[in-house]
Amino acid sequence: MSYKIEIKITGMSCEHCVKRVKEALSKIEGVKEVSVDLYSAKGYIISEKEIPLSLIKEVLEREGYGIKE
Repeated sequence: MSYKIEIKITGMSCEHCVKRVKEALSKIEGVKEVSVDLYSAKGYIISEKEIPLSLIKEVLEREGYGIKE
């Protein structure tokens, strides 16, 4: 079973930001695929298990980004 999570990411301003966000989210246990769009500020995560939004937020905040809830 796969889970798809859509998040609105704050704080991104360039392609380097996109790369950092993708790398950080990819390291979360259970994540299979991550895509991030700079212009819509959206991120999509496909995982093999449910991932708490609080964990995603924590990972992004460590990198200097956030989630718009």
